[in-house]
Amino acid sequence: MKKNKKNKIKAFTLIELILTVSIFVVVASALYNFFYTGKKVYKRLEEFGKKNSEANNFYWIFKRDISNIVLWNNYTMALKAGEIYFHVLDNTSLGKVKRIDYVLRERYFESGKVKDVERIERTLPIQKEVNVKALQGVVLLKNCKTFNFKVLAKALLPEQETDEDKDEEVLKKDVQKVIELPEWEEKSFPLAVKLEIEQAEKPLEIFYEWFPRYQYEFPKDPMIKLSVEQFEKIKRGSYES
Repeated sequence: MKKNKKNKIKAFTLIELILTVSIFVVVASALYNFFYTGKKVYKRLEEFGKKNSEANNFYWIFKRDISNIVLWNNYTMALKAGEIYFHVLDNTSLGKVKRIDYVLRERYFESGKVKDVERIERTLPIQKEVNVKALQGVVLLKNCKTFNFKVLAKALLPEQETDEDKDEEVLKKDVQKVIELPEWEEKSFPLAVKLEIEQAEKPLEIFYEWFPRYQYEFPKDPMIKLSVEQFEKIKRGSYES
């Protein structure tokens, strides 16, 4: 009887050992999967953070430039997808004015044609007029698949004939309305500027933001007058410069 009891005790210990090893293997496998997955997630977050910080840095620099725009004297400006330039006050030296150009340089990437956004800064007076694309600046944003530019402006809509058959969609003279335009070349600054950016590495993510005008410098709302042809194109969503 004692011999059988000893055998039972040994058998129970062996089963316990097998269970312990099995549990250890399961736990070790779970820990490995956890750390491996965590490493992959961390790497993805790190890559996303680098790309996202690049877009954020671009927004902050562009926003700073917009807030420092100079509109007096004969300083011209252009805000459109193919040409972006304006003049700003230099914060480092009192009274200095600089011209800022944002140049889009096209090149080929894995997914096709992309654009790099380069910021070029020049102190006035500019001694020699040169093609701005021949100059070299600082690349702030790379691999832009989409770079759309819009401005928000208050417009004086054109006069149209009365049509009673329509749902009273009649415009009278001097009617004002806030509209979006794909470009801006007026002497005053628009109500706000909007950038819409899509990078090639993130085809499903589009970054966009409205940059309002600097309230302390421009107390009056800018006003533009549209022709009937321009207004019709805007209504159809097919405005072209």
